[in-house]
Amino acid sequence: MKTLFALSSIALLTVGCATTGGGLPGRDGPLGGKVPEVNVQPVDGAQPTFPDRIGVAALPGADRLSHRIDAEHDGAIATQVRLCVAPSGEVAQVGMLSSSGMPEFDRAVVDGVGRWQYASYAAPDGTRVCENLTVGYRAP
Repeated sequence: MKTLFALSSIALLTVGCATTGGGLPGRDGPLGGKVPEVNVQPVDGAQPTFPDRIGVAALPGADRLSHRIDAEHDGAIATQVRLCVAPSGEVAQVGMLSSSGMPEFDRAVVDGVGRWQYASYAAPDGTRVCENLTVGYRAP
């Protein structure tokens, strides 16, 4: 019975959900420049059971590429990743699902998303909740 409860709890926790993108588009950054818009959407429209993200959806590596993104991709680019979060709220794994066509941006997304923090949740050690995300970036 204990095993059945643990398996049903894990099954419930592994259902993906929606998370929303980062800060306010077009707001002023710390140095007076515009802050880029980062938009994160679930891929499959699943139900909300994924832990809430704590803080903004920062992608500092993508910020360093903003001039290239603006010039080569008309200022907007997106990629899809699979994100898994541990019970502590730390990102346990980020994997690329589909490329944006710009390998440097793809690496920046994997690195940046890997540093995001989520709300902790009660679950057995080794449990991971995963979600497929489309991570969109609009240069400031």
